[in-house]
Amino acid sequence: TLMVIGSCWTDEGRPQEAERSLLSALERLEAVERGLGGDPAAATGDPRSRLLRADVLISLAVNANVKLRDPERALGYFERAYELRKDDFTRTLLACYRARAGRTEEARSVLRETVASPPNYYNRACTHALLGDVDVALDFLRRALGDANLTPGGAERQKVWARDDPDLAALRGDPRFEALVR
Repeated sequence: TLMVIGSCWTDEGRPQEAERSLLSALERLEAVERGLGGDPAAATGDPRSRLLRADVLISLAVNANVKLRDPERALGYFERAYELRKDDFTRTLLACYRARAGRTEEARSVLRETVASPPNYYNRACTHALLGDVDVALDFLRRALGDANLTPGGAERQKVWARDDPDLAALRGDPRFEALVR
């Protein structure tokens, strides 16, 4: 519940409240894991708990990057999440964080090792925008916003998010971007 509340605060543009709720969710998950005899500091333990913690940390990273505009804090949260969940979605985010840090070759290398799929189209758009690949970024953003799994409300929220996402700054002013997020 705290994770959902934190995400809602992020969507409402209240990043400090979002961070507090998400950190509370993380603390509760870690307490449950300790109660089950696990070690939340390790990337081991119950796989469901590990994935939930990773999801909370990813939400914290996104909130810190997009809403708090604190890339160092975002990177710290994301690196913790990546230790818990290493799949194509988080590898795509790893590429994005590396691109944001100016580590372009590392970012491109990670992208080459990652399968493009609907769950990571938006983050691939962000990564390519950060790398200066405007046409590729716009193509992935078009695919992300046209995802058949998005409800009309979900697509509208994604457009609103994209308009303010600092990772997509290189696309702003391009008529193709403006048409996509209109």
